[in-house]
Amino acid sequence: MSPWNAFSPLVPLTPDEVRHHWRRLHGGDREPLPASQALLQAWTLYHRGDFEQAHTAGLALAEHGESGGLTVSTRALCVYANYLEPRSDRRWQLFEQAQAQATRHTEWQPDDPNAWYLLAYALGRHAQTVSVAKSISLGLGRRAHAALDRTLSLNPSHPDAHLALATFHAEVIDKVGEVVGAVTYGVNRATGLSLYDRASELNPGSLVGMLETARGLMMLDPDHQQARAERLYQQLRVARTLDALEALVVGLANATDD
Repeated sequence: MSPWNAFSPLVPLTPDEVRHHWRRLHGGDREPLPASQALLQAWTLYHRGDFEQAHTAGLALAEHGESGGLTVSTRALCVYANYLEPRSDRRWQLFEQAQAQATRHTEWQPDDPNAWYLLAYALGRHAQTVSVAKSISLGLGRRAHAALDRTLSLNPSHPDAHLALATFHAEVIDKVGEVVGAVTYGVNRATGLSLYDRASELNPGSLVGMLETARGLMMLDPDHQQARAERLYQQLRVARTLDALEALVVGLANATDD
């Protein structure tokens, strides 16, 4: 496997600090606080930005029977591929690997909402790396939607699942239009906007939520939502970050033109 690009500088978080800030760090996915110190350490690597080591540590834990290791391992794969991997072919491979891990996780723990959520995330991001025609032929969109439905059936208050489902509506409409999107995938603007609002209600102040919502609003209804999207970008540009993912999100917001 090719070496991963480093996130630098690493965020100097300790396991105790990750435990203390767990509610904020996992307000979006509602992942339970780890019961073992080893799993907490793997999550600490992830939050520090050491995504490759978090991925490796999580896999090792899973091999020893700790299913939560797959959660941190797959999330590290997805975040690294989405935010730090510059090569499109490599990014595609990483999302395929994440799909395989998440599928394994859903088979191992079919009642774990985050196993299904991460499967949806990997499928959705994979769809972004290929053409619309290829995405349709592979069934990526439908599979992602089904995984999000499963997530929400297990945890109806899963903020990130609402956010991802909103983004699904936005991206389908952006790529194929509302009419074709409604016929092919059952999406529409009003539902997408409502899902973004629900995600914000469930996890207010989420920096990831702000970025995804700002992007989605500009895909769903730029004529009426531009001012709201710009306000979200302005909030992000001055936000204080806690972990590596938040730093990456704020970095992207600052790289976005007004």
